[in-house]
Amino acid sequence: MAPLDDDDDRVLDHLIDGGFLTPSEIRTALFDEYLDGNVTDQERATIGAEIDRRVAEAELKQRDWIGPTAFERLDRAFARLNRTDQVVAVHNAGYTRDAAMELVAAECKDRGGSRAGVLGGVYYTEQDLETALDTRVLRLGYFAVGPDPATCDAGIARMMPKVLSRLIAEELPATWNGDQRSKIDIAPLDWTKRLPGTGPAAAPRPGLLGRLFGTA
Repeated sequence: MAPLDDDDDRVLDHLIDGGFLTPSEIRTALFDEYLDGNVTDQERATIGAEIDRRVAEAELKQRDWIGPTAFERLDRAFARLNRTDQVVAVHNAGYTRDAAMELVAAECKDRGGSRAGVLGGVYYTEQDLETALDTRVLRLGYFAVGPDPATCDAGIARMMPKVLSRLIAEELPATWNGDQRSKIDIAPLDWTKRLPGTGPAAAPRPGLLGRLFGTA
């Protein structure tokens, strides 16, 4: 077989460009989850070499990125929501909406729920991230917590300005149409996240003249 067909190639791009997985986790996701183990030893070796090549290429490119990545800006917004705004914000919260809702709801409960002032949760799934890589639109899901629909509606009304302001403060072009059935859109967004262990390139150390007189 060819090392990767078009669909396989797209999946590998998503696994690498998403930025959350180590090279070992990328291999596991591609071989055991996506390809379901249906590869020969020779195919595994060939595809494994292609994974290594693409990961090394991505790491080299990412070291030259300047300034905060899209993920770093989103992470700062999420950190502030979690720390000061009583909103549970979770990255890459499972593959499906149902998995994300379960994960984020459990975190809201652990933090005391509405009785402790928690307004609700905001998140994106692995599927949302895959869509963002293809369309330059990252869509965030959300929900409010409370004992009844009226409390949840009030929670959404209080929560959404906080969420939008935190995103916009990080220069993320976030919009919401006010309909509680609609997600928050961040668009256009060129998703960038460094792979685990990949940092920015170190600035060149100035020579002696530069250190003494501020010249190169």
